[in-house]
Amino acid sequence: DIYIMEVNSGKTRRITNNYYEDKAPSFSPDNTKLVYQSKREQGWELYVYDLESGEEKRITNFSGEAKFPNWSPISGDERIVFEGREGASGAFRINVWMVNADGSGLEKITNTNADNRPVWSGNGTLVIFGRATKDTNGDGRVYSTDNLDIFTIDPENKNIRRITETDDIDEFQFGSSPDGTMIVFCAVSGDANNDGHSNLQDTRDIHFINIDGSERKKIELNDKEIYSPDYSPAVSYTHLRAHETVLDLVC
Repeated sequence: DIYIMEVNSGKTRRITNNYYEDKAPSFSPDNTKLVYQSKREQGWELYVYDLESGEEKRITNFSGEAKFPNWSPISGDERIVFEGREGASGAFRINVWMVNADGSGLEKITNTNADNRPVWSGNGTLVIFGRATKDTNGDGRVYSTDNLDIFTIDPENKNIRRITETDDIDEFQFGSSPDGTMIVFCAVSGDANNDGHSNLQDTRDIHFINIDGSERKKIELNDKEIYSPDYSPAVSYTHLRAHETVLDLVC
């Protein structure tokens, strides 16, 4: 289920209470609504919940799975990007999609079938996502299970830019600084825990890079498994050095 919490007081509020799996919530810019994915009888679809009225609305009727929604950070912007999976499980065509908060304007904005986990840049001008470009696991296809590199796309003109070119490193689960200049992400760069496999159990440290692809660095976190890093949108970081970046983390 979905909960929200006031950071200062620790007070929590339960948003969903049902027999379904609800996850991946994202706030609207004014913090009055949430979008999230929910797996109900029809499969994974996106729902918008009004925090003031308590009304929930399903906004997708997707031929596959609609997952990992992310609401534009621009005030008044109703656009939501998400990972759309078309086809059958195990052979999904996975791309970046966009939809308005009322369910209108559904649009596929990438078309390689190996793109995932889109998030808006903090200034709302670009969408950051992961793309597989090489068969790194040797199964004979290029798919989202292969190592991902970081890309951005301008949703207006569809211009795509490759940010990283590191086939030996799997880069995934992205967040953006509030000003849109930096990307924070997780990475798998080898068998860190020496179990004979390179997989999600090997994620170590937090990585970040300028959105133009320059100055890649990492924050050492003592060999912890790290997932889903993101910046707080309410703090200015212009006075901080890179290694002092403040993050909200799900670990």
